[in-house]
Amino acid sequence: MQAWADQDMATMEQILAPDFQLTMSHAPDRPFSGAAIMAALVHYRIERYDYRSMQVRLFGDLALVSAIGVPVGASANLRAGDAAPHFLVDAWRRDPEGWRVVARYSSPPGTR
Repeated sequence: MQAWADQDMATMEQILAPDFQLTMSHAPDRPFSGAAIMAALVHYRIERYDYRSMQVRLFGDLALVSAIGVPVGASANLRAGDAAPHFLVDAWRRDPEGWRVVARYSSPPGTR
């Protein structure tokens, strides 16, 4: 997510697999493609993206990463819900070009 903060689209293109999809809990039947995410991110500015409570599980050429993601220093045009912490699960796949994210699942974290 540092590439988002830096508006580094070249790095974003390297990280996101061609078949990447973002699925959000409020609209699970309408996933976003990598191209849609790239187009939207240029409009949403942040200083950095912090991860808390990260866990990584490795299964050969697949890795699952879960964490609470927190955008820091969000611009005024970032909706309040988007600027709030989210529980994230990323699926990373190792391919001939290295590790790339193929899927992200995002949901507001529950309360304890």
